[in-house]
Amino acid sequence: MKSKTVNLYLSALAGALLLTACGGGGGGDVSSTGAPAVSAGGSIGGVVTKGIVANAIVTAYCGNSEATADQLAAGVSDAAGRYSLSWTTACAKPIKLVVTAGPTTTMADEATGTNVTPPAGFKLSALVADPDTTAIKNITPLTDMAAAIAGTSATLSKEAVSNAETAIINTVLGGDIGAYQATPLAPTAAVMASASADENKLATLLTAISAFAQDDAICKLQATLGEQIKCATDTFAAQAKATVTGVSDTGYTVATTLPASTPATMLANTLTKIQAESASGTTSGIITATGPQALSSSITSGSSGSVALLMSAQASVLAAANSGGFVPVAATYGIQAARDLF
Repeated sequence: MKSKTVNLYLSALAGALLLTACGGGGGGDVSSTGAPAVSAGGSIGGVVTKGIVANAIVTAYCGNSEATADQLAAGVSDAAGRYSLSWTTACAKPIKLVVTAGPTTTMADEATGTNVTPPAGFKLSALVADPDTTAIKNITPLTDMAAAIAGTSATLSKEAVSNAETAIINTVLGGDIGAYQATPLAPTAAVMASASADENKLATLLTAISAFAQDDAICKLQATLGEQIKCATDTFAAQAKATVTGVSDTGYTVATTLPASTPATMLANTLTKIQAESASGTTSGIITATGPQALSSSITSGSSGSVALLMSAQASVLAAANSGGFVPVAATYGIQAARDLF
């Protein structure tokens, strides 16, 4: 099994180098205009993050699939988590991006300020409704939640993919599309000093997921930090599915009987603990990062605005649950087309 993983990693790395040599990959440096168009195919790039995931295998599939026959391209993220993929096979469906760990993959853990090794089975996903209008797609736990609620149907439409993302934006981010699409950055004081408001919010939320891994009764019992973080991302995806029970071409459905914990309440509760620890001067709690990796005060003080965003999200969840569950969405996949935001 280890040999198979290494071979897959080397194959993906070779593919990434070939794409770069041919001018299609751009070395993982994604610009606002996207990678050059490829005849009868396409290209996409972005950043892989939980914290930043370096040297990870990123695979693109045609359709809501992870079958070998549907693979369009594979590559490896660089030290900053950036990936760039190009393909020459025509695909008229949405595409699925899947991140898995290779033998040298590392993942930044914001809570401890260290780089950890993702365990076997670690995976993050993202769905792209319309690859023809999407140059950049960051792959995060938020996009992983959207992929989770979209389900596994092979006939998933562009509209349903877009509505899955809209559901996460509404039920986790209070309708804040900017935070969903923001560039992932390290949550340190030095980096956050020049970050945009949306980048600050995203960094805060990703840090909360890292801290949740240290605090949750089940996740904190896992043997390694990598396994704890995998437990956290898996838990958020599962609770997203329990909160949003379905998507369609016309909208999404919120459970009329909500789970005890939704992604919004899980994040809000964790941020409350982070802020309480910071206010009391606790250094041995769920946040232990120190020195250059210490969290920005915008995160520890709550000034990023993420708590208000989460409260708005939970209000929308409750409103949908109390009104029958179904939330109609206008027929568009503009979420995917917002390439100029970057």
